[in-house]
Amino acid sequence: SFNKEWQINKKPERSELWEELKQVLELGGTGYPKNSNQFTSYWFPYVFQMFPDEDEYDAFEYSVSIAKNVNVYAKPKLDSTIISHLDYNIIKPVYDYHVFEVYNDGLDWLKIQLPSGERGYVESKYIRSAIDYRASFNKENGIWKMDAFIAGD
Repeated sequence: SFNKEWQINKKPERSELWEELKQVLELGGTGYPKNSNQFTSYWFPYVFQMFPDEDEYDAFEYSVSIAKNVNVYAKPKLDSTIISHLDYNIIKPVYDYHVFEVYNDGLDWLKIQLPSGERGYVESKYIRSAIDYRASFNKENGIWKMDAFIAGD
């Protein structure tokens, strides 16, 4: 089913798997269990392992800025007023289903709510959900192998 989902059998060089996997690995990972000197597995990206427990932030409602000094704009345009900056913050995406907005700058924007309650826009490439695609690696017979590539809960 993995090969079918990612279309590995037909044209593996065109599979979207490689871009997703590249993004996951470039963000870096963390060892598991968290409070151990002897990790039994590694999870990539770090966002999944390091996200706070559900009592504080629901991973289905909140996301993380994955870079330092990310501009938050008043409007979804690069020449708009910068209202704030994000530095690896947990933020809340805002989905106004009743509002249809078209952006013609070629960028993919995400509307967010800052902890202050103010709303703004961020280029979506700087935001990642903890439940987005992630990979797990475990050591078997001295060899690290990827044993999971999943998204969701």
